[in-house]
Amino acid sequence: MYRHRILVDDINLKKMKVEKGKRILVTGSHGLIGSALIPLLTSVGEHRITRLTRGLVDKNTSHHSDKNSVKSAEIIHWDLEAERVNHNNLENFDIVIHLAGENIFGRWTETKKQRIRDSRIKSTSLLSESLSKLSHPPSLLICASAIGYYGNRPNETLTEDNSQGNGFLPDVCKQWEDSTKVAADAGIRVVNTRFGVVLSPKDGMLQKILPSFKLGLGISIGNKEQYFNWVSIEDVIKSIFYLIVSTSIRGPVNIVSPSAVTNMEFSNILKKIFNPRLSFSINPEITKMIFGQMSDELLSINSHVLPKRLLNDGYKFVNPDLEDTLRFLVGKLV
Repeated sequence: MYRHRILVDDINLKKMKVEKGKRILVTGSHGLIGSALIPLLTSVGEHRITRLTRGLVDKNTSHHSDKNSVKSAEIIHWDLEAERVNHNNLENFDIVIHLAGENIFGRWTETKKQRIRDSRIKSTSLLSESLSKLSHPPSLLICASAIGYYGNRPNETLTEDNSQGNGFLPDVCKQWEDSTKVAADAGIRVVNTRFGVVLSPKDGMLQKILPSFKLGLGISIGNKEQYFNWVSIEDVIKSIFYLIVSTSIRGPVNIVSPSAVTNMEFSNILKKIFNPRLSFSINPEITKMIFGQMSDELLSINSHVLPKRLLNDGYKFVNPDLEDTLRFLVGKLV
């Protein structure tokens, strides 16, 4: 049933007017989103993928093949510590998709916060400036961002039209997106994808809490009435595919489900699916003791975010309902 639904969704994508065989450069290709996106790009779009990965760079850096990918992909390297990339290796790509960034989960020490900043802002600045100087630059740069841009705003419904919030994450997201301006000024279409909480059984938040539910322990974290802005991994990769095709979209795009729920609703749906023997809540004060500032700005943030631009442009979410989505992702379809 799972594979059947994926196949049906992919067939529907194939019906779109897609220019196939594009050369696409991807950073963060082994992460949660990148590892799911590349098979879609190669199978449905028949695009040619090159991975841009961390490593030492010199004038003689050559391409080599990634034998472990679904379809063999070339690899080129950049040195983020030294802020170096061989510009010759970046020539003649049609599209660049920049997904790389330090995992934000964990206690936010000053060192951790610096890695979060640098992995996003410095890498995006280096990439955007490099692309702007090419003789044959890409027509499109899709750069990851996050709904953390909006900060904690419990009394607002937020769309791409709203301004930046206050705090560490909003500041990082603002600088992250601003780092793409040099590419936009060079005539490259730039899309800043503001991701919500990506649901996947393979990684991320859902993967971390599933073991407890499977063992019969239902867990809920944070304020029960707090909004939970989720999106399935399938809608993440298919919306990126859609943004490649929909050439009129540029600037910030919220990648979240149009059907946000509260933490309580999310927890109750998981309990309905797994029927745990015991249920308990982790008090926000406990998460603050463990994670410090991260708890205040990530686990305790309360904002209702809508995907206005995707909806207005006509994107149809393949996983709009949370219970159906969770059953689909964890193999509990009824």
